[in-house]
Amino acid sequence: MKTVGIWRAGPAALALLLVAAIAAAYGSSGPATIRPLPLYFGFFPADNNTEAGLKQLARETLLAALGIEEVRRLYCEFTNHSLDTPVANLSRFAYANPTAELHVTSFYCNYGAVPACAAYAARPAVQAAVGGGFGLNATALLLTPRTFGYRAALGVDALKLWANGEGEAAPGQRAHLTLSTSPGVPAVQTGLDLLRVANRVGRPVLDPAGRLRVLHFQQAEFLLLLHRAVPAEFRPSDDGEGGAAAGLRPTSWLAVLAAAAWKALQSAGLMARGG
Repeated sequence: MKTVGIWRAGPAALALLLVAAIAAAYGSSGPATIRPLPLYFGFFPADNNTEAGLKQLARETLLAALGIEEVRRLYCEFTNHSLDTPVANLSRFAYANPTAELHVTSFYCNYGAVPACAAYAARPAVQAAVGGGFGLNATALLLTPRTFGYRAALGVDALKLWANGEGEAAPGQRAHLTLSTSPGVPAVQTGLDLLRVANRVGRPVLDPAGRLRVLHFQQAEFLLLLHRAVPAEFRPSDDGEGGAAAGLRPTSWLAVLAAAAWKALQSAGLMARGG
């Protein structure tokens, strides 16, 4: 009867009970054999000012680009907006699904489900990266009907942590910071769009005001070149979402176990047993 009572508490409560039981059994340090892999490894802005500055520059550059007649015309055409749509409304469309926290993903793990992520986590360079800082340069903004984000040029130390992806002609060619995507479009699409334009020659678009250097590729795909590379200090994440496994905080393995317990309950069809 007691077991039935636990089930009636619902799967969420059961997951919390499981985590509490493990914590009581092992303490805050967790079992020595547990080395959870994160959702992804990546770099994050070193401070709030860095992130705020990059976001502000992106908004200003976007408004300037949409103020160019040819850019606005093509962007309206391929996003199903009328030509008289105000620039402010187009800007809001570009930010339809903003990224919660700017970051550069160096390797996507999906908590260990992706092949080779354990080998990546074991790299000496990855293990040694926690707590360090890395410089990167934001060199351009990619604007498409699906994605809006920075092209990032990684420094030498950051490139040591980069996992070459399919289609990259050079390490780090896909490095980006997604600012926003269209609803239903994953952030990884920014990198794919960036790779596609990186291997093509863009057509210069004249800015009558002389504020921007713009390259047009196909449909409504644009690269908004910054007048100068913007240096930014980034750090590897050390929480349970991104960052090196060696830097996971003591509570991170509990979060991973809670997520695993929740998925197990769903897979077993126990979601319907509550109540």
